[in-house]
Amino acid sequence: MDKQAPPPEAVLLTVARKAAGMKTPDVARAAGISKARLSQIENGYERRAGRYSPVRGKDDTIAHVAAVVGVTPEQLEEARRPDAALILREILRRDQETDAALDLIEQTWGSVGYAPEFIQRIYASPRWSAAETFSLVRSYIDSQQNPGGPGSPGDEREPRSA
Repeated sequence: MDKQAPPPEAVLLTVARKAAGMKTPDVARAAGISKARLSQIENGYERRAGRYSPVRGKDDTIAHVAAVVGVTPEQLEEARRPDAALILREILRRDQETDAALDLIEQTWGSVGYAPEFIQRIYASPRWSAAETFSLVRSYIDSQQNPGGPGSPGDEREPRSA
């Protein structure tokens, strides 16, 4: 099979990567895939046994690459990848929650490094979602203004699984 034009999402991701001034290895690393796989997705094909075969990246892979290079869910939908757009929306929602938790920590203590040790452990733990971390930090701050309430240092609640 001869090389064909890359699919719309491949062109979109390539243009976005180049516009962001990002190199393929950096994007691949940040998206959690190999440089070779990213190149296959951007080119729209892979070469095996001297033949070109079309490549269609998995929805989650396309969504993670899109998040790294700054593509929006709407752009993925226009590129005919609605399922990848749905995953990207969830990635962006989680990123916003993480940013909110970090902002609250920084507003209160200046940085995660100055927060109480248990807040640092919770923030770094994959067992706690960003929303739970935000809620716990907010409760801790409130408990300092009203000692003995939920979220105080003695509160040993188990995190819910995400």
